[in-house]
Amino acid sequence: MFRFTFAAALLGAAPVASAAVFAVSSSSYTQGSGAAIAPYSNPATAVGAPDAITGEIGGFPNILNPFSPAYETDEIVGIGLGGQITLSFPLPIAISPTQREFGVISNIGLMDTFNPPGTNTNPAGTFNANPRVVDVAVSADGLDFRPAGRVTLGLPANYFTNAGGPYAPSAPASPVVADFGQPFLGTLSTFDGLDFAATIAAFNGSGGGTWIDLDPLAVGLSSFSHVRFSIPAGGIAGSDNYALIDAIVANNALVPEPGSAAVLALLWAARRRR
Repeated sequence: MFRFTFAAALLGAAPVASAAVFAVSSSSYTQGSGAAIAPYSNPATAVGAPDAITGEIGGFPNILNPFSPAYETDEIVGIGLGGQITLSFPLPIAISPTQREFGVISNIGLMDTFNPPGTNTNPAGTFNANPRVVDVAVSADGLDFRPAGRVTLGLPANYFTNAGGPYAPSAPASPVVADFGQPFLGTLSTFDGLDFAATIAAFNGSGGGTWIDLDPLAVGLSSFSHVRFSIPAGGIAGSDNYALIDAIVANNALVPEPGSAAVLALLWAARRRR
């Protein structure tokens, strides 16, 4: 807590508790190579919150849930061999020693046994045969990027906490939206053999995704506002050598003191989709 409080004081700012903050821009993008990512070339799709419904373009709309991830070209962006994308938050994000700093919503989907629909295999598995692995770097100013490690984007997302099934074409009645700013602390094994209701309950209200825990000593920063994902041109052994990104989200934003209507408006804008 000392480092978190010190960072806020250093910046003349206060942390916003439990407020989901999404990326508001993509300042740099190189798609890289690979047939799997060729159609996914719009970096703006990684800005803002995930869409609640996927599949509208193809005529098969479906709620975003662990068994039905985003997959259309207006929802996700790809990076392949030699590719990178740099996304920016609207406010600095504090690096905390007590919690994970930001989550990555990709298009990871759980394997469905359809017995009944929305039932995980045991052990739980995903659509992709190999891990989706990326190198992560963060920056406070958009210029000096500090390596933050190699991360596997291997966990699914969920939009509605009261979804009745995995393949509904529209939101449930009286929809309850998951908290994308709440870190998901589970692993793939969390879903081993679970049916749909238990799968949704396992998120504990979170919107899911892969949440990344930065080491403040390793990156040498107390806060950051830019995140870069990349895959080296030579690839990463044992991985799919590509990644598909829907959104990034954090909840440790540092708001300048005193708070203002302009700052609150900025936070709200960051929650909205492109």
